[in-house]
Amino acid sequence: MKYLKHELLFIFLLINCFILIKSEDSILKLDTIQNYRTWGWDALVIKNEYITVAIVPEMGGNILQYDFGTDTFMLLNSKTFGQKYNVGSLNSPFDGSWGFGGFETWPSPEAWPPPANLTYRKFTYNLEACNSDSIVLFLKSTKETETFPGIQFERKISVYNHSTRVKIENTIINLNSNVVRFGIMNVSYVKVNHENLNDYDNFLVNFP
Repeated sequence: MKYLKHELLFIFLLINCFILIKSEDSILKLDTIQNYRTWGWDALVIKNEYITVAIVPEMGGNILQYDFGTDTFMLLNSKTFGQKYNVGSLNSPFDGSWGFGGFETWPSPEAWPPPANLTYRKFTYNLEACNSDSIVLFLKSTKETETFPGIQFERKISVYNHSTRVKIENTIINLNSNVVRFGIMNVSYVKVNHENLNDYDNFLVNFP
């Protein structure tokens, strides 16, 4: 699929959006929380009366929490907590490990390890909408220079009032002068239940 090159102007915001709908006793809010849940990273945390969604722009704009405010079904890798994978620092969270966990977006066909700028380096972000119906975040990667050179990711995450639904819109942008053929794949790390750790035939996976 071919995408035209374009430039976007970003406004960097310290996000703190809070909406109280008194008539229906409902809360839809977004907060910027430092060292959220002792992960070692700041997170953009969106909540309504049903769900909690935590996005980490510093780690590829990945969603590391989606749950009903108590037990999360997402699997996280505590060995990566607080690590910084900017240019010139650690090589990759996938060196001898399996990444952060949570919900990520990779380009396809799959490459190992996944490309740094598209999956685990800092995304810029801005608040696109904050009203009584929804909160919408827009995130953008830097241009990938290695495995998928000239490719850039954009992501829009929408959380709605009175709903458990989260809408994720991913866009892959070709900044090269030539046509390339790549796709997008979403990766979710989830907990599985099975009696024997070596039993790979009988297990349960839950996607709420």
